[in-house]
Amino acid sequence: MRFLGAANLALAVLMIGLSSIQTELSRQSLYSLSAAFWSEFRRLLADTHAPPGEILRRLSGFARYRELDFVSGTLQLLPEHRFQEAYRLALEQSQVRSLELYPLLCQAGEIPGTVSLEHQLEQLDALLARMREITAAHQQRIDSSLRLWHSLSVFGALFVFIFLI
Repeated sequence: MRFLGAANLALAVLMIGLSSIQTELSRQSLYSLSAAFWSEFRRLLADTHAPPGEILRRLSGFARYRELDFVSGTLQLLPEHRFQEAYRLALEQSQVRSLELYPLLCQAGEIPGTVSLEHQLEQLDALLARMREITAAHQQRIDSSLRLWHSLSVFGALFVFIFLI
């Protein structure tokens, strides 16, 4: 009976750990993809001088950006709205709304199509640098979390082993 109780406790700790790790990894994926999206957007803006809607259409063709719901949401809203408004509306309904990057993503959407291309690129560069800093900090938290849950899992397994002896 004690064995079942200890095994259940160890299993519960392990499942909570795995769930937390999965949540953190999916959030990290959103951080990384969002920063990569705007980096690619900035590159295409500098290289092609295309309108923001056209750049978004090009980027939406890449499979890796399909995970970003604000990209597809913006595309759906583009025929009825300007790029900035469509992007803002899509971002408000996006899963990235709870991320630390959300304010930066909002700012990035307002930049394309403004006064001069050089000014747009400078602003996007500054935002991208901040996005990368936040993404790196989040990665450090994930690494710490992985170590913590790994340690708890090992401790739980040791606890079951000691309890069996």
